[in-house]
Amino acid sequence: MSSRVASLLPLVVWTLVVWVSRLRNVWTDADLSASGQAWRTVVAAVFLGFALALAVRLWQRRGRELTAGDRALVGLFVAWTIGFWLVRGIGIIVDDHDAAFTAVHAALMLASIGLASNAGRALRTSPAPVSSPPVAAR
Repeated sequence: MSSRVASLLPLVVWTLVVWVSRLRNVWTDADLSASGQAWRTVVAAVFLGFALALAVRLWQRRGRELTAGDRALVGLFVAWTIGFWLVRGIGIIVDDHDAAFTAVHAALMLASIGLASNAGRALRTSPAPVSSPPVAAR
């Protein structure tokens, strides 16, 4: 596996751990309404969908450079992660939560943005996908 492809794995693993844990918290929180559980589940499902799709693509690529489709998936995953945490993480920080809750979510935000930024850098530094050679005319 190339080092550029391997540099995407921490974001995949981190996302799976964080958002599977989040789903467990959502579905065991007796104080959440059904609609509260539903929208939180949708957010987690988007993160998990990106992580699982990228994991499958990386497994399929094993040692080969990323395709244009892979690069698009990584770009969307990175944008979603950074955008979500900038909005939600900053909202948590400025809202009226206890210090421990705020600290945990600030750490989750910083780690997620850092890993997504690293994945974005790997995407920018990886060579452009190689197109198939043209088929010779007969």
